[in-house]
Amino acid sequence: MLLSVVRHLDAAERAGGPVERAEAYANFAVVAALAGSEAVARHYGRLADEEIATVPDPVAVSRAPLVRGLRLTAEGRFTAAQRVLTLARRHPADPRLAEHCLGLLADLEIQRGRYAAAAPLMAAVAETSVARMGETLSGYWGLTGQAEALLRLADRDPADVSAVLKSAEEATRALPALGEDHFARAGAKIPEIQRLRLGVAQARFHLLGDDAPAARPALDDALRTADRPDMPLRGTLEAWTGLAEVLWALEADDPAVRRVLRHMARLARRTPSAVCPASPAARAFSRRERSPPPRTG
Repeated sequence: MLLSVVRHLDAAERAGGPVERAEAYANFAVVAALAGSEAVARHYGRLADEEIATVPDPVAVSRAPLVRGLRLTAEGRFTAAQRVLTLARRHPADPRLAEHCLGLLADLEIQRGRYAAAAPLMAAVAETSVARMGETLSGYWGLTGQAEALLRLADRDPADVSAVLKSAEEATRALPALGEDHFARAGAKIPEIQRLRLGVAQARFHLLGDDAPAARPALDDALRTADRPDMPLRGTLEAWTGLAEVLWALEADDPAVRRVLRHMARLARRTPSAVCPASPAARAFSRRERSPPPRTG
């Protein structure tokens, strides 16, 4: 990925117009952040914003704001992220891009801790995906996000949470029906990500009813999924936050906890907004760090 982004950047700077440069700069900002260089990421982010501002046609340049929204959210610049994502959603280059913008707006509300706003947005993501792809199961991502948001609401109806979780699980089990082309675009590790998200969500759901015995198998499944060095972190901030809380609540002493903590630290480094003192993720991560070390005897 890095090589292709660098080549794109080089080509855009040599012969591209403002649209090409905006996309190249926005993409390079994301890659630089993933590589751990926040200063470089912010520099290229500013270059992307400058190029976007020079393009009068918002449809032509809509891909760059989508990428900028992703990065601005990670930086914790939520107001700016909402502005650029809303603009890109209003003027999308294609339906798939509009769906991605809606999904990122829903994720933005999750990161801001505004779960009452996130839940209906995630439901809309699922509905939009189903309408675009013509497959009921294609709503798996939005349905899981809706369940994650509903679990945070004080006035939630457990029956509603259970119904959404069931729909998300059924859609996820049927994922192979989407075919290889979907995973080539969406990411080959989507099934593992979904297994982590759903395992954590199920554990949290059982803990709502103080049913620790039922929560533990769901936690075990999530830990088995996460206990791998190449576990992807994409789109899983709420899952890792919830996992930290479940580990704390159940006082888990599983050996996999150590690797999970390393993943959490990696995610926090990649996502500055995750360690903002006011963010839900920061509170969960710091709580896990204060927990006693896993028992060995």
